Order: sequence, then C-alpha cells, then structure tokens
Amino acid sequence: MALEQGRQQIDGGLYWGGRVMFVEADADVTRLRCSGGFILATRVNHTMMSDGAGLSQFMNTWAEMARGVKSPSIAPVWRRELLMARDPPRITCNHREFEHVPDTKERIIIPENVLRSFFFGPADIEPEEDVRLMCIVNARARFYPPLPVGYYGNAFPYPAAVTAAGKLCGNPFGYAVESTK
Repeated sequence: MALEQGRQQIDGGLYWGGRVMFVEADADVTRLRCSGGFILATRVNHTMMSDGAGLSQFMNTWAEMARGVKSPSIAPVWRRELLMARDPPRITCNHREFEHVPDTKERIIIPENVLRSFFFGPADIEPEEDVRLMCIVNARARFYPPLPVGYYGNAFPYPAAVTAAGKLCGNPFGYAVESTK
C-alpha cells in the first residue's frame, strides 16, 4: 500500500478521502450508527467494467467478501479477448442496428406533436416506411462456446428488427415476433 498526496493504492484500486475508487468503479460506504447497518452507493463505468448481469455478479462477490468468505463462490473472469473480432474481421450478417436512421425533426413542429408522435396507428405511417424494434439481449449463453461462468464484462448486443410498415401491418402477429429473433 503506497501513500501519494492523500491517496493510498490498495490492490489495484485507489483509497482517497475515505473512499475506495477504481478506474472501473467507485463506491461510498456510509455506516448507520442507529442500526449498525450501512449504505453502499456505487458508480460503474459501463464501457470499462460490465453490463447489468456482470455488475450483479460483481456486487454479489463483493457481498460475499464483506461476509468474510476467503474466496468468491464464482471466480471473476476478465478475459476480454473472448469478444474481440477475428483477425482479419469478417462481416457475417447484416447489422441493421448500425444503419443511419433518418432525422424526423421536420415532422415535429409544435410541442403537442411531440407527445402525439409516440402514439400512432397503422394509418399514421407510410406503408413503405421502415419501422424498427431494438431490444438489448443478454448474449452470455448465446456464444459457441458460451462465455465462461464468472465473465463479468459487457456481453450484450443491441440488435434491430427492421421491416416496412406495410409488411408489418399486412402480416399476422407471428411475423413481427419472428422478425425479432
């Protein structure tokens, strides 16, 4: 442990002013005198450390360590190279989530239209206009081979299902469901 201008280095983290700070995360602990409990406030750099599932694993491991276990029940896995693109990169599918979406500012003229633009029916969209559904997906078990248990980095894509409004309205509900896979 080294002291440098009021800061102490602790196991790769940084202790400063009563707080432990990391490049990836920051935490404040407040002890409650009245009940003996404490409040834990955290801040996490999403791009550096983890997604929600990884953060949950990290927090559970932290709680285990606070309870005095010698090692976590799930060992953390940092192996970021598992999600690196192959060399050389090769595009194997069309990633519609990265397409440029046309600007809609010209359609919204007055504030009342802002709210109205979120509520629309099939007649309000031109049949040839593209509509999209984007949903975050936990990809941990979808890789082959799957990511190791304990991987706490970002492992979520943000895929987009894109189709023409007329095609969406002219097909049964199953078409919309199948297009999101």
